Amino acid sequence: MQELHTDFDRQWAELIASREPIMGLRIRTPRRDGVQIVCEWTVTPLVNPEGTVIAVIAQGQDVTQQLEAERMKKEFTSTLSHELRTPLTSIIGSLQLLNSGVAGELSRDVSELTLVAERNGQRLLDIINDILDIEKIESGTISMAPEVLAIDGLVREAIVLNEGFGERFKVRFEARGELPGREVYVDRKRLLQVMTNLLSNAAKFSPEWGKVDITLEESGESIRVGVHDRGPGIPEEFRSRIFGRFAQADSTASRQKGGTGLGLAIGKRMIELMHGRIGFEDRAGGGTTFWFELPKHPRKEL
Repeated sequence: MQELHTDFDRQWAELIASREPIMGLRIRTPRRDGVQIVCEWTVTPLVNPEGTVIAVIAQGQDVTQQLEAERMKKEFTSTLSHELRTPLTSIIGSLQLLNSGVAGELSRDVSELTLVAERNGQRLLDIINDILDIEKIESGTISMAPEVLAIDGLVREAIVLNEGFGERFKVRFEARGELPGREVYVDRKRLLQVMTNLLSNAAKFSPEWGKVDITLEESGESIRVGVHDRGPGIPEEFRSRIFGRFAQADSTASRQKGGTGLGLAIGKRMIELMHGRIGFEDRAGGGTTFWFELPKHPRKEL
């Protein structure tokens, strides 16, 4: 069964050369009854004072059922999300037609009900899309279409697209600083998705009639975009997991604001796929600043 151990042989050679432990090494192995299982190993070399490997401690466990359960969970989530999205899109479209007056003018009471239904239908569709995105990210199948774009234009577009959301929470967005001519190599749709998440979070957690500043700064070979809110800040106990999946601060105010807790996890991976980085810090004077940095695209002189 030499073909089953090619990867192990390579990592074994690395272990002997580096004298460093290997953790999480998964190897497909035949049992005595011929059934193929996957074992996860931790391999630790014992090295004498002269630097010679004199023994190796190996600990392993069968993770076959765990991997199969994870596969089935992802498959179920993906299938369910796709099956839900198709009828939900039709429902939202019908409600939008009603609200636009195509079927005649609605009474005030009916109009209020259809607007609530449309808004919550869109919210449910956003949740489904987030679940599909995180599944694609984890499976490595998410598609990116990078192109060279002016960062100023992208930020302005994101602000315009989210003005209506800000108005719902009685919050206005204000751009500060410009970097004319500065370009980045990014997926336009995905970067707008990241910006939308940051702006909507900032609006939801800002005080009414407040302002969210969006800044652009140049730092060496990078461009930094910052979204500065004047909200209550991020609880200390939540900071270490804020970019995790389904992460939400466990407070009544946070839960009332809605959301899947997937937006920041998706945004972090999107920015990383565009060779950038993302983070947050306390804002001077109160509130939080979420920022991301992207490498500048070198301009070619004519």
